Amino acid sequence: MSSESILRARIEKLALVIEYQKQILRDLEQRMSDARRELNATLDPVARLPVEISSDIFARCIPDSLRPNSSEAPILFLHICRIWRDIATSTPSLWTSISCDSVTDPAHLDIWLRRAQNHPLCISLHGNLNRDVVVAVQRHAHHVQVLKLESSCHLERMGLTLFPSLTKLTLFNTTANTMFPDYLDILRFAPALAECHFISVYQHVMVAGHQPVPFTHSSLRRLQLCDGKSANATILLNYLTLPALENLYISASGQLMPIHIASLLTRSLPPLQSLHAEGLPGMFHEFDQALRLVPNVTDLTPEIPRTNRRSL
Repeated sequence: MSSESILRARIEKLALVIEYQKQILRDLEQRMSDARRELNATLDPVARLPVEISSDIFARCIPDSLRPNSSEAPILFLHICRIWRDIATSTPSLWTSISCDSVTDPAHLDIWLRRAQNHPLCISLHGNLNRDVVVAVQRHAHHVQVLKLESSCHLERMGLTLFPSLTKLTLFNTTANTMFPDYLDILRFAPALAECHFISVYQHVMVAGHQPVPFTHSSLRRLQLCDGKSANATILLNYLTLPALENLYISASGQLMPIHIASLLTRSLPPLQSLHAEGLPGMFHEFDQALRLVPNVTDLTPEIPRTNRRSL
């Protein structure tokens, strides 16, 4: 055997010995890590508490922000130790709220929502969302209780999704790209909805040849229409009947007038308690007869341009 072959064989043998020693070192490091975890579990006061108490402590650490953050609960709990991770992943209340944006990973979102099990969810959507993010939300729609949509595009992507547990809906920045029936559809597919806010309602687009079908929502108690600058708010009031309405807040301009509010109240005869109407053109004497139909109103704030004021 040549000297070159002898040297190559020696190098290969040494490489195998080095790899073997490295594996021994890795095994020792793993055993030391396991021992440290066991020691931490022994010394950790949380590990000695009943799971119900530990879960309650964890729940009190959840920040107000809905955005997932690795330096904040509940994600932070996953990286402390195995015991904390187990407690966190088995506590559904830690995973009931989340805000999703353009960088949200659909797979991570689905894991987050599945950890909430069947607890009521609060979900906020904003930014240019991945289509699979919307699909993940739809998959858990049956126990979404609070839904905030930054754009009408998010509403369109939802399609005809049933939200049987939804009680509060907030829709921001309704744009010219939205087909009008979508506004009524979200109400039709949320039968338990009690509170609805439409913020910044701009020009709608009607589907050619489509006439909205009048719709009665029996659960809606609070409706807010803000910064309306189109016919959207008018159509909503013309086609909706709200027999359970208790609070109506309108801050709008454009085509919405007191007569449209009067039409809603006359048609619905709701147990209205609070009415705020701001920035509406027209004469409020048109409103007088409708107010007589809602005698339980104790909070009335009609704010109209000075040139249009008349005694009620």
